[in-house]
Amino acid sequence: MIPLLFLLLIPTVFSEYEASMVKIYGNVSNEVPSQLVLDEETCTSNCLNNQECILAYMSSEGYCNNYDYSMITDTVEVVKGEKEEGLKVAFKTNLLTCPATFTSMDFAYVDRRNLANRPFKWTTTPTGWTLPKNPCPPPWYVSERSGTVTVCMRYYETPELDQAGAKAYCQELGYHLSGIDNQNEVDFFVDAGLNMWTDGSTECPDCSCTQPPLYTYADTYTPNRSQYFVYDTFMACSYQLGPCVVLLNQQFLFMAHCTDKYKAVVCGFKMVDL
Repeated sequence: MIPLLFLLLIPTVFSEYEASMVKIYGNVSNEVPSQLVLDEETCTSNCLNNQECILAYMSSEGYCNNYDYSMITDTVEVVKGEKEEGLKVAFKTNLLTCPATFTSMDFAYVDRRNLANRPFKWTTTPTGWTLPKNPCPPPWYVSERSGTVTVCMRYYETPELDQAGAKAYCQELGYHLSGIDNQNEVDFFVDAGLNMWTDGSTECPDCSCTQPPLYTYADTYTPNRSQYFVYDTFMACSYQLGPCVVLLNQQFLFMAHCTDKYKAVVCGFKMVDL
């Protein structure tokens, strides 16, 4: 028997994005027990109006579970059920019209953290649907770059390291020492209040430059650039600058000597296309 399907289209006047909730009879096989008692409509509406929420589950006892995509640290499995069981699951989806058939549903949505808008999709199984764990959960930071590259980054506190040591530290963890690409990334990491090694270097770090220097990156995903938002070396002739890029807790990038020592590093990796 095919479980009963109905599309719940809640007005999104309080949301800055288009989405709807598709509700079916079923359950989350690996649910985290909830102590929050809400009526079904409120449970579903709360998920719809929370940009990070992707799934709402209502148990037969009236408990509500809302699943934020950022907190999906293990594969989630939804199992189709029957009306008599009284269990309901609501998927957030890009669908804005009711699907013609139960089997034609495409549960696709996006990770809206930091405006990255990275798409993901549930996989159909014989018994329901599965969603792999979030590839960039907190404390990692997901960042979309230039519309085609999405990067996952985080900082680690370390012993005192120079830039070569910082690169080795990230590599031992399976990541790259990451360059910083935009002001949003700067703002995120400076909240930690630490000076951090990042990827990036230049061949002209001092006032001998006759033109803005070129900053190059070895992390494979940060584009080379000339004086984009790195602290302007032409305005800093009184400083003894070095050729390597460090993120200072004063909220800007700065040129340091590569042998200087700092106690934090920014590691990252490029997220593969789905």
